[in-house]
Formats: sequence, C-alpha cells, structure tokens
Amino acid sequence: MEQKIEAVLWKNFAKQYSLSLSQLEQFIHVYNELVQKNADFNLTTILDIESVLAYHFADSLALSNCADMTKIAGIVDVGSGAGFPSLPLKIAYPHLHVTAIEVNNKKADFLEAIARELSFENFTVSRLDYRTFLRKAGESLDIDYSAYYVCARASLDVDELLRMFKGASPYKKAKLVYWAAIGWDGSSLQQKYIIDKCCYTVGSRKRKLVFFGMPTATVHEEK
Repeated sequence: MEQKIEAVLWKNFAKQYSLSLSQLEQFIHVYNELVQKNADFNLTTILDIESVLAYHFADSLALSNCADMTKIAGIVDVGSGAGFPSLPLKIAYPHLHVTAIEVNNKKADFLEAIARELSFENFTVSRLDYRTFLRKAGESLDIDYSAYYVCARASLDVDELLRMFKGASPYKKAKLVYWAAIGWDGSSLQQKYIIDKCCYTVGSRKRKLVFFGMPTATVHEEK
C-alpha cells in the first residue's frame, strides 16, 4: 500500500513540473541517497517522502514559478546543506551552471557524490564561507552575472547576504533570491534592495520569494 501511495506521489510530482523519465529518476536517486546517508550523519530532519517532495523539492522549484529559468545562466546556492535548492533546480534545468556553497564537509561530500552519480556538468561545490567566497570570486569575462541568481534558502541573515552588492564582488550584478516566511518585510535598509516579491504555497505553508538587486542610486554613485 505504501509503495502505491509513493508511486502516485512521484507521478503527480513529475506531472506538476513536466519532468522527463530521466529527470524523475534523478529526483528519486537524490531522495534515496538522502534517506540512506542521513543514517550516517544528519543531512535533514525531513525524511518522509511526502514532506521531502513538498518542503525540499517543490520548495526549491518554487523559483521556477516566479522566474523564467530558461533565461537564467546559473545560480549560487548559499548554505546549500543537502542541496536545496541547487539539486532540484539543476535536475529540472540541466543548463544551469551551479555553485553550491557548503562549509560542512560531510554535506559538501554528499553534494559532490550526488553530482558524480548523476553525471552533472557545471556543478561545483565550494567549501568556502560566504564572505570568503565573495572575496575570492574574481570577475570572469565568460560569465554574464546579470543572468545569475544567488539563492539563499534557510541559510544566512539578509544583511549578510547583501554583501554581494558591495565592494569588488562581481555578483553585485546578479540578483539575490531569498526564501522568506510570508510575513517577512525586512528592515528599511533591506527594502532599498528589494526589486520583486513572489508569494507561493508549498504543502500547508504560505511563503514568498524576495528578489534583491543593486539599488539604482547605488549604481549611479559608483559610476
């Protein structure tokens, strides 16, 4: 009976996000590895299939409901943990160049193993902390930073995340996407960077994505 319920859940998930059979198999692989490796070290407190589909996979893919991901070149996943949102987004949109920032070595090992097992191209795991990553991220002529999202789902404080728009960080040209509670408003300083909001429902929870960009006034001051 449980297997039949699980099969229906996977079928509905695949239909909702228009996944190919290959993509569905990749999601199933991630789920199975998540459950198996969690027995060795703590990756997540959410392990039952219905909750993983909703609060890890669908919550990560909420970005695709709020933005045209076919026009996004890549993402940086800050505090990726067990790979959310980076793994679901990479599976659903294989063209994405992904950098998953994760300082916990066991979680970083897990991400690298998944990337190898699924033969991902352009999927990098960085073990640097966020500040060091921004400081060492030299600007590349091969990257269109304006087509990048820096994603933060249950990781750092917004003020810390906004460091990407300061100093010599090339990611100041990118957009920051913050997974927030529905009632989140932000401070007056944070609001200066907000360029869009997108509300959505996942499982029984109402949430919203908040998009940040370099304030126009700041851009003018730097010129």
